[in-house]
Amino acid sequence: MSPERRPDDDGTERPALTAETPPSETPPAETDRAGTGSAEDPAALRAARRAERRAQRRAKARRVLDTSVPSPCIQVCQVDPKNDCCIGCGRHVDEIRDWPILSADEKTAILEKLPERFRKK
Repeated sequence: MSPERRPDDDGTERPALTAETPPSETPPAETDRAGTGSAEDPAALRAARRAERRAQRRAKARRVLDTSVPSPCIQVCQVDPKNDCCIGCGRHVDEIRDWPILSADEKTAILEKLPERFRKK
């Protein structure tokens, strides 16, 4: 567990609140219904905080992966230990791993390098 994270009551870690924590991530104030400042049931407050964090996570925009450039994979997946490239498609191990999250421009740049890699073999 890192010093900037604390375990939540359900065992998951969450960031510790700091001066830089945006107000939207600040947990609700622990006051009673009359607003006098005395704490309500701690279990109910934890459940309310969990529900608020869950709602915030679900509200975040989901990352859309670029699928416009097809993978050069030909299902011959063996990495040459000399150069860490796949003998089937010619991509480096890091390029294979990152392919789903790369942009179309990054994928195109990799595809342009592949013919040269096969000529070097």
